[in-house]
Amino acid sequence: MPKVYADKYDKKIFAFRRWFSGKCRTQEVTQEDLAEALDLTQSAVSRKTQVKGNHQTKLTYRDLLILFKELNATDEEILSLMKM
Repeated sequence: MPKVYADKYDKKIFAFRRWFSGKCRTQEVTQEDLAEALDLTQSAVSRKTQVKGNHQTKLTYRDLLILFKELNATDEEILSLMKM
Protein backbone atom coordinates (compact mmCIF):
# COMPACT_ATOMS: atom_id res chain seq x y z
CA MET A 1 0.00 0.00 0.00
CA PRO A 2 1.44 3.41 -0.93
CA LYS A 3 2.27 5.95 1.73
CA VAL A 4 -0.33 8.67 2.19
CA TYR A 5 0.81 12.19 3.11
CA ALA A 6 -1.23 14.91 4.81
CA ASP A 7 -0.14 17.39 2.12
CA LYS A 8 2.60 18.07 -0.43
CA TYR A 9 4.76 19.67 2.26
CA ASP A 10 4.78 16.55 4.42
CA LYS A 11 5.74 14.55 1.33
CA LYS A 12 8.67 16.89 0.64
CA ILE A 13 9.82 16.76 4.28
CA PHE A 14 9.71 12.97 4.20
CA ALA A 15 11.78 13.01 0.98
CA PHE A 16 14.36 15.29 2.62
CA ARG A 17 14.72 13.07 5.66
CA ARG A 18 15.13 9.99 3.46
CA TRP A 19 17.76 11.78 1.33
CA PHE A 20 19.52 12.87 4.51
CA SER A 21 19.76 9.32 5.85
CA GLY A 22 21.20 8.01 2.60
CA LYS A 23 23.64 10.89 2.24
CA CYS A 24 24.94 10.35 5.78
CA ARG A 25 25.70 6.74 4.92
CA THR A 26 27.43 7.54 1.63
CA GLN A 27 29.47 10.41 3.12
CA GLU A 28 30.17 8.39 6.31
CA VAL A 29 28.94 11.24 8.50
CA THR A 30 27.68 10.22 11.93
CA GLN A 31 25.06 11.87 14.09
CA GLU A 32 27.86 12.68 16.52
CA ASP A 33 29.67 14.60 13.76
CA LEU A 34 26.50 16.53 12.94
CA ALA A 35 25.75 17.14 16.61
CA GLU A 36 29.11 18.83 17.00
CA ALA A 37 28.54 20.98 13.91
CA LEU A 38 25.02 21.93 15.03
CA ASP A 39 26.05 22.40 18.66
CA LEU A 40 23.42 19.90 19.80
CA THR A 41 23.37 16.50 21.42
CA GLN A 42 23.35 13.36 19.31
CA SER A 43 19.80 12.56 20.46
CA ALA A 44 18.59 16.03 19.37
CA VAL A 45 20.05 15.44 15.90
CA SER A 46 18.34 12.06 15.81
CA ARG A 47 14.95 13.62 16.60
CA LYS A 48 15.43 16.32 13.94
CA THR A 49 16.27 13.81 11.23
CA GLN A 50 13.93 10.89 11.95
CA VAL A 51 12.20 9.68 8.81
CA LYS A 52 9.07 8.63 10.68
CA GLY A 53 7.64 8.57 14.15
CA ASN A 54 6.02 10.90 16.64
CA HIS A 55 9.17 12.37 18.17
CA GLN A 56 10.40 14.42 15.21
CA THR A 57 11.42 18.01 15.94
CA LYS A 58 11.58 20.91 13.50
CA LEU A 59 14.56 21.68 11.31
CA THR A 60 15.50 25.36 11.19
CA TYR A 61 17.02 27.21 8.25
CA ARG A 62 20.30 27.28 10.18
CA ASP A 63 20.11 23.50 10.62
CA LEU A 64 19.59 23.04 6.89
CA LEU A 65 22.54 25.24 5.98
CA ILE A 66 24.82 23.27 8.29
CA LEU A 67 23.49 19.89 7.17
CA PHE A 68 23.95 20.72 3.50
CA LYS A 69 27.50 21.91 4.17
CA GLU A 70 28.47 18.90 6.30
CA LEU A 71 27.01 16.42 3.78
CA ASN A 72 28.58 18.13 0.74
CA ALA A 73 25.16 18.51 -0.89
CA THR A 74 25.28 19.50 -4.53
CA ASP A 75 23.39 22.49 -5.88
CA GLU A 76 21.09 20.09 -7.75
CA GLU A 77 20.29 18.16 -4.57
CA ILE A 78 19.56 21.33 -2.63
CA LEU A 79 17.34 22.69 -5.36
CA SER A 80 15.35 19.48 -5.78
CA LEU A 81 14.84 19.17 -2.01
CA MET A 82 13.83 22.78 -1.40
CA LYS A 83 11.68 23.50 -4.44
CA MET A 84 8.02 22.53 -4.51
